[in-house]
Amino acid sequence: MSGIRLGGIVTLGILLAGLIGCGGNKTTVPLSGAVGVGVDMDLRSKSMVNEAAYIPPMCWTKTEGANGAVHNACYTCHTKSVEPNYSNDQELQLSYDFPEYARTNRWSNLFQSREAKVAAISDGEILQYVRQNNYCDGAKTILVADVLKNVPKGWDFNGNGRWDGYTPDAYFAFDGEGFDKHPDGGYTGWRAFAYHPLPSTFWPTNGWVRHLRPRDLQDQSGHRRGADQAQ
Repeated sequence: MSGIRLGGIVTLGILLAGLIGCGGNKTTVPLSGAVGVGVDMDLRSKSMVNEAAYIPPMCWTKTEGANGAVHNACYTCHTKSVEPNYSNDQELQLSYDFPEYARTNRWSNLFQSREAKVAAISDGEILQYVRQNNYCDGAKTILVADVLKNVPKGWDFNGNGRWDGYTPDAYFAFDGEGFDKHPDGGYTGWRAFAYHPLPSTFWPTNGWVRHLRPRDLQDQSGHRRGADQAQ
């Protein structure tokens, strides 16, 4: 396995606001100003505020409306499986089968009204924000990857002086076949693909945004060993 860059195809979910990749001539937002580079934002806390955070907030959706109409939003995830998925849990559509702790919705941030704050933001401000690039700079350097070369103290969870987690390396510069390219022209191993968005409550209108990219097996020479499987 020494010649394999990543032993399998994984899915990258990126939830960075305003993420537009490393192409184009969009204005770059300095990462230091956005997150405090480990000074204002300390990620080392071991405090578990929500012990049921593995359950997404959509799972507390009310299934009965004010007029008594029943809405089954659970069927999209909890259903009879089709290979290669062998998890059959369609009974959860009718059963509120949460552990006792999770029977209370702990996503307290969702119960705050932000109508006034949203109303105070003009369309122009929103457009200016989303048209900025907080991922790459003009030299096509991935900003957070550059910061992680000298991991900020507030991000160094185990205090070993280096970043041990995933370092972003997708440039979002896809060729005609959907393969992501490094600025030097080589393949990064990431590939775009088309898929049907999950229905129900998992929509951007409900605050749920995602970018998915499969990753190919790739040896040290840059050969796309998993390209056929990813197509």
